[in-house]
Amino acid sequence: MKRFYRMKVPFFGTAREHKKLYPLIKNICKKSLLSGQSLQGKSIEILENKIKKIHSCKYSVALNSCTDALFFALRALNIKKNDEVIIPSYSFISTASSVLRTGAKLIFSDVNSNGNLKINNLQKIITKKTKVLIYVHLFGYVENQKELKKFCKKNKIYLIEDCAQAFGAIGKLGPVGSIGDVGCISFDPTKTLSAPGSGGMVITKSKSIYQKIKFMRYHGKINKYEFKYLGYNSQLPTLTADILLQKLKIDKISTKKRILIAKRYIKELSKEKLLLPVYKDDFSHIYHKFVICYEKRDKLKIFLEKNGIQTMIHYHKPLPKYQVFKNNIKRNYFKKAEMLSKNCLSLPIHQYLSDKEVNYVIKKIKLFLKYENRN
Repeated sequence: MKRFYRMKVPFFGTAREHKKLYPLIKNICKKSLLSGQSLQGKSIEILENKIKKIHSCKYSVALNSCTDALFFALRALNIKKNDEVIIPSYSFISTASSVLRTGAKLIFSDVNSNGNLKINNLQKIITKKTKVLIYVHLFGYVENQKELKKFCKKNKIYLIEDCAQAFGAIGKLGPVGSIGDVGCISFDPTKTLSAPGSGGMVITKSKSIYQKIKFMRYHGKINKYEFKYLGYNSQLPTLTADILLQKLKIDKISTKKRILIAKRYIKELSKEKLLLPVYKDDFSHIYHKFVICYEKRDKLKIFLEKNGIQTMIHYHKPLPKYQVFKNNIKRNYFKKAEMLSKNCLSLPIHQYLSDKEVNYVIKKIKLFLKYENRN
């Protein structure tokens, strides 16, 4: 009798990465801790310089999270109560919560099938109170750069690029984070360039924005003896920077592997009854997530999990549907965002997946769809 074959395919590659890099990370930890510079060590500035160069920006400030980066960016642009900020109706909660922390009003807009803002929808919702558009490069897909920049310039509003899921991605006009007024990057453990804990960074071409955020980072301190502004405490630990600098050396290899996996998923699943991300060769997507849409998503998810394949849902519902935002919106139905939240499923995609594991995921999805199509 043939035995049932069940492979275990993890959604995240973090554990495998740390296992592979453990001897190196162990030495980095020892060196960093013995230096005595737990905060604002030399590696912070080295990391800032490398990241701003990758994203073609003149200035950068390392922070404790991308959530802080978004909030600080809004503060640096002097966003306050009664100002309006346009954001996508489909994203991680920090895109919206950072706006509420300033006292400004959230204006949600619908997205396209890739989860990115529909530019042609924006003119309908802009008002005299609109000050900022936060554009999220969701799942590491890059699109609409030219239209986005043109729209913001025409309407004289600031553009903040939420690059939390798109580190290193490049579009027609350049790297993400470089076409707007401010770019916000995440080093969360689940991101492509991941820290052992939380971490983030602001990138910008504006000296004024850079200085404001730099002072905000540590209680408004402008020199050794003076605190000029009301600031916060959002410092990136030196040890985190040391580890990120090491991981940065293999980031290009990691990105290439994810792109190869994404192309394989697209090639093998394109003829199935699934909605796949729209892939364009003229953009450098980094595929932080590979998200498919299927009307029987929950059933497929259970089947894959029974076969040892971990998947996730990004996201369970559109942002306006969360209780925390119910008093800040006029409408809470957004067609595409609703469709994505009901049907989307994120497949495993990271540099530590083997070819055998990728083939196994594809095989099991095809097997499920084959039996579903018979019914």
